[in-house]
Amino acid sequence: MFTCLFCFVSLFDAKMCKGLITFAPQFDQLLNMPACVFQHAQSPQCRLTNLFISTLLKPKCIPAKPVPEFMRWSTVFCYWRLLVACLAVQLLLLDVSSASFQESLFCPKGCLCPTEQEVICDGVLLEKIPQEMSPKLRNLTIARATMVRISVDDFRYYPSLERLTLNYCEIERIEGYTFHNLTKLRYLSLVGNPLSDLQSYSFANLRSLKEVIVRADALEQLPAYLFFGSENIRGLDLRSTSITRIQRHAFSGLYNVQFLHLPLNLVTIEPEAFYNCTRVHFLDIRNWQANRSEWIGVAPRTFHGLRHVSSMRIDQSSLGVLWPKAFDELETLETLQIRNSRITSIRSSSFAGMRNVGSLQLLNNEIGHIARYAFQEIPGDQVYELQIMENDLDCSCRNGWLVHNFHRLSNDTLKRNYCSSPESFLQQQLGQIDPAWIVNCTNKYEHHHLDTFSGTSLSVDRLPIQMLILLISFAFILCNNAI
Repeated sequence: MFTCLFCFVSLFDAKMCKGLITFAPQFDQLLNMPACVFQHAQSPQCRLTNLFISTLLKPKCIPAKPVPEFMRWSTVFCYWRLLVACLAVQLLLLDVSSASFQESLFCPKGCLCPTEQEVICDGVLLEKIPQEMSPKLRNLTIARATMVRISVDDFRYYPSLERLTLNYCEIERIEGYTFHNLTKLRYLSLVGNPLSDLQSYSFANLRSLKEVIVRADALEQLPAYLFFGSENIRGLDLRSTSITRIQRHAFSGLYNVQFLHLPLNLVTIEPEAFYNCTRVHFLDIRNWQANRSEWIGVAPRTFHGLRHVSSMRIDQSSLGVLWPKAFDELETLETLQIRNSRITSIRSSSFAGMRNVGSLQLLNNEIGHIARYAFQEIPGDQVYELQIMENDLDCSCRNGWLVHNFHRLSNDTLKRNYCSSPESFLQQQLGQIDPAWIVNCTNKYEHHHLDTFSGTSLSVDRLPIQMLILLISFAFILCNNAI
């Protein structure tokens, strides 16, 4: 803008001086010298300048006259003003060419570069991160490329990068500390890549990072310390369908996550996977196939170290066995909700070790055995509310204690639960079971063999015990008679 204004003023001064110059024909040769200088120039800018000077300084044949002294100095002064005007025109042309030069310099071939700070490459067959982009780059989007792998050296020239999207880029491997140099990175998206090798510390020490999306097609597990040092991540979306295992300490170092979405079709969460993950607003676990893990269910201390969780939801999962202390050390949890899931057995002390929990909810699940002490001291001082609603329960004698004590429990605890077995009670509400059946269960069994805290087997059938006592007494009498 300044160049254009400068050029306009200079041209105006040149027109005003043209009349004075015509009165000094002895300076014609001197005044025509700039045109001679540009006469041999071949660039479009120089040819345009040559035309401008030739038009402005059109020579006129005027007889020589004596020229006053003041007129000579005025003419010389106007000559220099004309030179300034020529330089202004040349500078304007250089500005235009410089803009196109900058664009071609910092924009990879085939990509779209709205500004020097933004590059979009969609469908460009890139095999690696382009290195010719501007050091001021802040937003880089690459989609449908063929990169295979990325490393820490790929981003060393872009310290100002804030948003990075690498979707459907055929990336198979990400090394540890790959994004370490991106100290200002706030958003990272890796979607639709056949990622099979994600090393520990791949997303480590990114203190400005706020949101991460990883949806891979071939990745089988999340390694330990994956996000270590990136304590400011607020949104973490890991809803891949290929990830089946989360290693111990995988989420270590996450301090204030607002939304944590775990992989779909997850099988194994190793004990202490959430260790040192101190604050999560919402933890979402869906399609967890825990019954297929080596623990055949939710292992002890799975959520050990996970503290200050506003809401935790396990939905549409096959949980298998909830082992003792599976939810140990869950602290300051407003709501723990397990819904639309299949549970083989809830063992004694499955929910032991939780502290300061507002509500424990089991909603619309298929539940097999529930141990007598599964909900010991719940509700109580550490878990304030218990809701078991809309579940399909095994109403056989293995859950006889629950059937027998139904009317002693709060109506808010066991609302609208139905029997899934035996067949004679199918879809009956738990509270409507024939009292005779309850008496039969309680006369035959006092406990189920998994009801004790230790989990060791207890034979609780009264009839075999009584027969054993009679046999021992009879043998003792026979021995005395023989003596």
